[in-house]
Amino acid sequence: MKHFLYLILFFLTSCAQQTTLTGGSKDVTPPKLDSVKTDPAPLTTYFNGNKVELVFNENIQLNNGKRNLISNPNIYNIESNVNKNKLIVSWEDSLSINTTYQLYFPNSISDITEKNAISSFSYVFSTGNQIESGKYNGKIIEMPNLQKGENYLVFLRHISDTLLNYKTYSKTDGTFEFDFIKSGNYYVGGFNDKNNNFLLDSLTETVFFNTDTINIISDSLMKGEHISFGPIQKVNIEKSSLNQYGRINIEFNQIVDSCIVYDTISQVSFLSDKKSKKHTFFMKDTLDKYFLIVSTPKQNFKKKIILADTEKKSKKNQLTFKENQEENWIASQDYKLHFNQFLKAIDTNKINLYQNSIKLNGYYAFLGEKLTVAPSLIGNFKLILLPESLIGLKSTKKDTSIIHFTIKADDKLGELDLIIDSLAPSNYILNVIKNDKIVEEILFRGSQFKKKFTRCEPGNYKLKIIQDLDRNKYWSTGNIFLLIQPEKIFHYSGEVIIKKNWTTSIKWILNSSL
Repeated sequence: MKHFLYLILFFLTSCAQQTTLTGGSKDVTPPKLDSVKTDPAPLTTYFNGNKVELVFNENIQLNNGKRNLISNPNIYNIESNVNKNKLIVSWEDSLSINTTYQLYFPNSISDITEKNAISSFSYVFSTGNQIESGKYNGKIIEMPNLQKGENYLVFLRHISDTLLNYKTYSKTDGTFEFDFIKSGNYYVGGFNDKNNNFLLDSLTETVFFNTDTINIISDSLMKGEHISFGPIQKVNIEKSSLNQYGRINIEFNQIVDSCIVYDTISQVSFLSDKKSKKHTFFMKDTLDKYFLIVSTPKQNFKKKIILADTEKKSKKNQLTFKENQEENWIASQDYKLHFNQFLKAIDTNKINLYQNSIKLNGYYAFLGEKLTVAPSLIGNFKLILLPESLIGLKSTKKDTSIIHFTIKADDKLGELDLIIDSLAPSNYILNVIKNDKIVEEILFRGSQFKKKFTRCEPGNYKLKIIQDLDRNKYWSTGNIFLLIQPEKIFHYSGEVIIKKNWTTSIKWILNSSL
């Protein structure tokens, strides 16, 4: 536990104008170190000085501000100065005995004319009789979206020798490298130091860490992948509105599991039972102002708000609808119309459903602002809504509407026979994804999942599994202060292709690795 406390503390406390020449071909070559003139020479041993003088083949400049120099292990009170083609690095503190030091310049040394930078230049020396040869290469993956962890400040810290602290920055592809490391056991971690203050801002910066140690061995290269995660954000309401038809929109700063709106005047609650940032409610009365309590139980959020209709009212309230259907990968066997206000009643004698000019006895139901039509057949249909067929909160339908819609046949759709096996026994969340949007989410428990999905819309899909260790039905980020890692995410390699009139069979064998 003592080593873990060191890990957290390290995160919180670590640490005349030149004239451009013209003419001739463009210089595209970065400066080169003159090893003969450099004092002391690279890879020198038994060094006991407090200054090195690096000499290059042309005049140089030092860029990148605070990121221009990293000393590994850390040398305190270190300074760097440029004099034409010389880079002088000096310090006041004494160096540790029998230690290999690396002065690392991440893309910070360049020529003056064209600013051609040396990529990750290092100068190495030792105070002992040898140059250490341990290496560690890592890769950072940002969860939950599998992005590359670019520009992270990464540290490697010995579990007992507090002087052996190494630092570097990750590259654009999320990879990082440590060279010339002394043998031993280390912790590795890092964060996206956006403000360049070498301190973790736990409210804004993404972070990764390992609670298991890494054993560095001489003349050996160790490798690892690391999962980073963002800070836990507090839930808050970003936008809220009320229109003349009693429609309330609540938009949060992140996805919430569900949303409850409690009207303190009528003492009636309204539930939006879906995972979304945006939630919509249709009130059942005609007030112009509401005093509400908005809550999201799973996120422990509750807030009192006052909403008033501030929109410019139209001269005449009208009952209107939209025909756009909810996006789903499983084709529906009914049809829904979304109206602009709460529906109080419908008259089924004034709703007519036809197929091939034959009148059908359809099933009609209304809930909230939605009207559902279930033909119990497949094919093309014509729906006629006559005047006074629907009564809304603010108005009654006054005109005739004709709507054409289709219920797809099974042979126009596909099937997915899915088997997921070899999971560690736990709670899981299966996401079916199309066009980067989750179209279905299924909770299951155990080490295996089997299901046959029918009436699937043809297209390309992706599959993702979240190990829901805390059973909150979400992917949970980690916590650096409690040393909790983010929940594991498993991505199915490749795409799941659904074809019409075809069964796609997928057997996904997993293990505990990402």
